[in-house]
Amino acid sequence: MRKFWDPVVKPMLEALSARRIVEIGAATGDHSTRLARWCRRHGAHLDVIDPLPQFDVPAFSSDFDGHVRVHAALSLDILADLLPADLVLIDGDHNWYTVFHEIQTLYGADGAVPASAPVAICHDVSWPYGRRDLYYDPDTVPAAYRQPMARGGLAPDDPGLLPGGLNSDSYHALTEGGPRNGVRTGITDALAGRRDEFRLVWLEVMLGSRSSCRWRGWRHIRISACSSIGWNPRRTGKRSRC
Repeated sequence: MRKFWDPVVKPMLEALSARRIVEIGAATGDHSTRLARWCRRHGAHLDVIDPLPQFDVPAFSSDFDGHVRVHAALSLDILADLLPADLVLIDGDHNWYTVFHEIQTLYGADGAVPASAPVAICHDVSWPYGRRDLYYDPDTVPAAYRQPMARGGLAPDDPGLLPGGLNSDSYHALTEGGPRNGVRTGITDALAGRRDEFRLVWLEVMLGSRSSCRWRGWRHIRISACSSIGWNPRRTGKRSRC
């Protein structure tokens, strides 16, 4: 997500005059730090959700005291408690089950979208996870919603799994595509039957991020997808850091 700070995230924060922001998926905290600095400058508050943050949480919380709170939890266990928010950034567990239920938590399962619905920016909606599940911890997804999976890497020209490739130490769906598979599928399935309530904007680049936004005064969600990745097929096992 950090590569989209200047072209996507920061302009969205400013357009919304955001005061409450939720970030799902922090990893090493690089993007969280940018958000926290923005919040401190603008008198806003950031809630960060990550079950296993890879940074010094006490130091981070102290540096941005009064403007941030880190929740070491799964998004589906706590997201509803952090609403309403102006902007929600979704870059957590990249699988259909998690994203489908995150979107439904934000916008409801059916009916009209609430006026208080947030903007949401979601990453990883194009290759490789737009149409393929990734499971950081398979046990957090009910068995009925898990694709047949294995550890293995990914390459743009191969729909299966490779001994090397991108994120080769992670659990992936064995094949790409099909029902209930991938981030983008989770988004569109969660919005099925209510597309007139939403405006979807997909920024097609490798990996992907989707943002669902309710601009101030608008009665719809704008969903944009964007992504970026440095991919070198000769470097097997390379992990995404977007």
